[in-house]
Amino acid sequence: MKVAVTGATGQIGLNLLPHVVSSPRVDALVAICLSEERAAVVEQGTPGADIRIGSVTDPVVAKRLLSDCDVIVHCARVSDTSVGAGRLNLAMSQNIFAEASPDLVIFLSSVAVYGHRVEGRSTFDNPRPTGPYGKAKLTSEKAAVSASAAKRVDSYFLRTGHVYGALIRRSKVIIDDAREEGFRLPFDGQWDANCIHIDRLSALICGLFDKPVPTGIYNVIESDLTWRRLFDWHTKTVGLSAAEGMSSDESEHWKARYGPSAFPFARGVKRRIERVFKPSPPRPPVDKMVSLQAFRNTGQPNPIYLEDPVPGPVLDIDVDFRPPAELSARLLEWYRSL
Repeated sequence: MKVAVTGATGQIGLNLLPHVVSSPRVDALVAICLSEERAAVVEQGTPGADIRIGSVTDPVVAKRLLSDCDVIVHCARVSDTSVGAGRLNLAMSQNIFAEASPDLVIFLSSVAVYGHRVEGRSTFDNPRPTGPYGKAKLTSEKAAVSASAAKRVDSYFLRTGHVYGALIRRSKVIIDDAREEGFRLPFDGQWDANCIHIDRLSALICGLFDKPVPTGIYNVIESDLTWRRLFDWHTKTVGLSAAEGMSSDESEHWKARYGPSAFPFARGVKRRIERVFKPSPPRPPVDKMVSLQAFRNTGQPNPIYLEDPVPGPVLDIDVDFRPPAELSARLLEWYRSL
């Protein structure tokens, strides 16, 4: 079996490659990279991979890159939220089906398609994203589902949870939040985190090569994971004090504030007026933007900590992945290198 991974130098793709290589069903790994410079990272971390340079946004190039592959794992995404980036993401969603004839496609979407506040307004069959990232992901997912049906290609569409682990941006944000003076975890972290460790995600993806469950759309999260457990694992591993919990009353206040508005148009107008007459607070240093995410200046909790549990089926197959002690050791090693 020849397996291609698009977006091989991204956070998920780069971590996925060693799992694909070690899968007993895989005879060859094809790593799709945008440039020779990025390919050097793959060559160093995954020797023996068939590295191919090009962009799947171009149908002719996509055919050259993917036409001889049995399985395509589509991790690539243009991260910009502009209209042009959206068109490129749509093109990739279609080209992986139109310009190749794989036996199986595994398409990575996101739980962001449900939006931050679900509460019955966003369902598994009718997700309603609330931000540009979720909207872009849903648009690409729908295009891929249509292309898969038209070409009759077996496909899994994985709405992946927020990924964490060594080398993953989410883990850095969690650690930075825990270190920040005055940070408090809404509802003391008792809400579902809708997250998944990168090692578990990679193992699940490889476990799908044999099609052990019917193809279709699945949520991919750790269903028993709360924000408290996730924060405690990070803080204990790197030697920090446990994150303080936010009171229920204050948590309820922020939950209501982040909830769906009955008058979204009026709320949008109000925000535009506030931007004109109320100066924005100073921007934090660039190197801290990923951690602060514009919430710490105002004392507001990140909406991600107030998300509802995702609706619909969760992918559940038996897979082997690294033991917890090894995952903790890798996180600590990475944290010390930052």
